[in-house]
Amino acid sequence: DDRLNFSSDRSERTLEQLEHVFELGPFAQAVISLSPRAIVTIGARYDRVRFQAEDRLLSDGDDSGSQVMSAWSATAGLTYEVHSGFRPYASLGTSFETPTTTELVNRPDGGGGFNPDLEPQRATNYEVGIRGQVETTFRYSVAAYYSDVRDQLIPFEVPSVPNRTFFRNAGEARHAGMELELSLRPTPAVTAIAAYSYNNHDFTNFRTSSDTLDGNEIPGVPRHYGHVSVRYQFSNGFWGAVDNTYSSAYFTDDENTVENEWWTVTGVRVGWEGTAGSWRLSPFLGVLNVFDRRYVGSVVVNARGGRYFEPAPPRNLYIGLSLGGM
Repeated sequence: DDRLNFSSDRSERTLEQLEHVFELGPFAQAVISLSPRAIVTIGARYDRVRFQAEDRLLSDGDDSGSQVMSAWSATAGLTYEVHSGFRPYASLGTSFETPTTTELVNRPDGGGGFNPDLEPQRATNYEVGIRGQVETTFRYSVAAYYSDVRDQLIPFEVPSVPNRTFFRNAGEARHAGMELELSLRPTPAVTAIAAYSYNNHDFTNFRTSSDTLDGNEIPGVPRHYGHVSVRYQFSNGFWGAVDNTYSSAYFTDDENTVENEWWTVTGVRVGWEGTAGSWRLSPFLGVLNVFDRRYVGSVVVNARGGRYFEPAPPRNLYIGLSLGGM
């Protein structure tokens, strides 16, 4: 990455450097059948990532240098098939996530090179669940998860450098929740899909220079999120679908002082599936935000000056075509 940053009025260069990232990630995985019904999966991986910067703006000193981040990760899981409609499973694993080069380069002190205080994010993850299928009419999946996260990467902004996002590590965080997915096909023409997630993500140990944020919710994550879609397939190849998505309110800052409102939005899709000669055609048309609802689709976490909210588009239309050989 040949990076060049300017001041907010673009009157002067604030950073100019050439960055290289070298990553090595060998892994091994084994799937073992303990019996016709029980399957064990185990795996291990080693990651070594080297970030190197060559500073080309030497008027404020030479900040060239490199950082190396490495870790072992492992996973183990067990699936037991009682029958096709009931397959419980459990898994345990560790994970390792380095900052991106942009996250490393954006230093609150304004220096070049990489932020020496930013560490990789690590986690221990637990998951249990059940999945199954009843003939071709009903499929389901239910899962509960829990993660102990260390040094979680958290975005923030500083008043002296507007429109630039910096990152810091939270001491410890907890991610817990559940996920549910259902697919129902009561007739060959009707398919209904529903998905729901419950997320309880909070800081368990997080101190900044001015605040103690233990117990606060992690911003940007809705506690409840759901999606429902119903599709009808006509006999002449035409089809239609209605989709509805819901998000509960969630905080936009680490201090949990500003909240994004809940929202729900509806979409409609229509299309046709058929053939033309030796080609399979599937044109489609969709309308998003059918009721032209005003809502915030995403936020800038910990933005300064109250600039958290990014409005979602109003009612909008899209068209497309899927084309393939027979």
